[in-house]
Amino acid sequence: MEFRYCAIAFLSLLLSCSKRASTDQPPVATDTTESTESVTTPAKAVDIEVPDSLAYIGYVYKFDESEDFYVDLYFKDGFNYDEYDRLKSLGEERIYQDGELKRRTIPTEEARKYFLLSGLGKINVYNKTHRVVATGKLKAIEYTEDFLEGKFVGVFKLDNPSITDYSFCIGGLKQWVDPLEYAAYSDEVLTEQVAQHLGLDTEKIFGGKQYSLNESGAIYTVLSSDTSSYIVESLNDTRTLLYRSESSESIFDLQIIPKTVNGKPILLVACGVPETDMLWASLLVFNGTKYKVTRNNIRLE
Repeated sequence: MEFRYCAIAFLSLLLSCSKRASTDQPPVATDTTESTESVTTPAKAVDIEVPDSLAYIGYVYKFDESEDFYVDLYFKDGFNYDEYDRLKSLGEERIYQDGELKRRTIPTEEARKYFLLSGLGKINVYNKTHRVVATGKLKAIEYTEDFLEGKFVGVFKLDNPSITDYSFCIGGLKQWVDPLEYAAYSDEVLTEQVAQHLGLDTEKIFGGKQYSLNESGAIYTVLSSDTSSYIVESLNDTRTLLYRSESSESIFDLQIIPKTVNGKPILLVACGVPETDMLWASLLVFNGTKYKVTRNNIRLE
């Protein structure tokens, strides 16, 4: 079973691209013994110095009714229940509570010991067409929870907090990233042809979508069948399987990243276990033969 750097989130209400992707942290029940009165104490907007030996690539999310944006954090050595519970207990002042959502700050020096923060000092926020729509500075590490899940996140102050077309971020890169021109669309005929090429039952195919890469002329078809997900490249009448999930998985959103490794773009995917409410996000990097799941904090040249 393939190793995941981010764990599943239980009891999500909607399997949609706007749902927050989970980290390698398990969900927790909301403490209903606390008051549900609205409480807001904004975190101090101080810049947190972190190393940039690695880049960070991941989805960007926004807290409702706030100008704060955040990304998921990942443990250095994989998930550990004892570390998780201890860090959660270190949550300082309740900086925000409104209904089910609660936010607490985590001491930065403690967070450094357990989380991969490299590449998160400053980030560029991109939309789906690779245009930079904002830049941000890491201002706090928080533990957040609602009735769905609990998680640790890095919170950012953006120079343009009014943006609505944000998708993902890249942090820790010293050079500018040029856009990769591509088009996303659905082609049912091509999806069926790819399914037949893979020997799949076309009656069980769902979620087929195409991504056409302008520079190479390649078309990536992303589809799911039964409990597996696939990414197949079509180029010059040749079809090549680039990715097959090693465990039960369905890809329901894919973001092409404007950075290539071994001649192919990095892929950021939002996934779920079919017919469940278990969700996560994965970063896929081409190793010269196939795409493999890797950490979101990644070394890039």
